[in-house]
Amino acid sequence: KEIINRISKNKNYDVLVFIPSNHNDELYNTLSQYNIKIKIFSNRFFFQLGKFLIGWLKLKSFYFFSYLIYDTLLSLREIRNVNKLISDFNPDIIHFNSSTFLPFAFLIPSNGNFKKIIHVRESIVSNNFRKKIIKILCKKIDSFICISDSEYNQYVSFNLFRKNIFQINNPINSLPIIKKNRINQFTISCFSGHDEKKGGLLFIKSLRYLKFKNN
Repeated sequence: KEIINRISKNKNYDVLVFIPSNHNDELYNTLSQYNIKIKIFSNRFFFQLGKFLIGWLKLKSFYFFSYLIYDTLLSLREIRNVNKLISDFNPDIIHFNSSTFLPFAFLIPSNGNFKKIIHVRESIVSNNFRKKIIKILCKKIDSFICISDSEYNQYVSFNLFRKNIFQINNPINSLPIIKKNRINQFTISCFSGHDEKKGGLLFIKSLRYLKFKNN
């Protein structure tokens, strides 16, 4: 909210935010509260394709294949709509908030009129085929912002221009957490998406089986 509030007060910037149709209501309401321009789009196919390319989705489900053609046509139409909105808005920078948007970003022509920036939050599951495809897609992106050493080193390994790859770790204000600590207690802080596959809940449940020393 603090970032959105600062953006809304800065009259030097005109901001347009694209959010998916299955958007987070809190985000939508916050943007609306501060009068930030919002456009809702459906990008199911290219978002799923992006997840597949980085290894976060396997092509096993019948659902994916049965709706593949429909989603492709829908997404191609969506790209045309987005391109028109971009042309009308005439931005200087387009920031994509996840590397899963790589295929989508690749298909948006900039013609040198604006810069495309990908915020890399996901490590790529090791696979030579995926890496070759991603390397091709990356050629249409101007800069990358990586949230950790892992993502940064992966994108450097693609032999991209190192000067266009930056590392900005996710910030966290630890002071309120530290102040809440009590004797014989400890705090576990996790700043990430809480996906079931990451095993966060399993880790918390496993703590009951550990024995801790007083120090």
